[in-house]
Amino acid sequence: MHAAIFGGAEVIVTTDRRAGFAASRSLEAAEVEILTPAEFAGNTVAFHPDQGFTAIMEMSTRRKNPPEPPLIILEILRDRYGMQEVYHLLRPRFDE
Repeated sequence: MHAAIFGGAEVIVTTDRRAGFAASRSLEAAEVEILTPAEFAGNTVAFHPDQGFTAIMEMSTRRKNPPEPPLIILEILRDRYGMQEVYHLLRPRFDE
C-alpha cells in the first residue's frame, strides 16, 4: 500500500478483498483506486479497444498446443476470469 502511494500509483489491481485496501483512508486520500483484474481489463479495453483486439489476436497466434482461435480466448476470458465487459466490448469486432 505504501509503495503504491509513494510511487504515485493511480490503481491497485487485486483480487484480495481481505487485505483491506478498499477501506484504507490512506489510499482514499491519495486517490488510489482498487480494481479487480476484470475491472482493470474492462477499463483498459474501453479506452483502447484497438489494442485490446490486437492483444486477443496476438494471444491466439501464441497458442499452438492446442491452437485456440481468438473467439475461444475471448470466451475463456469471459467465462474463467469474469471479464464480461471485455467480451462485450470486443466480441462485435470479430464479426467485422
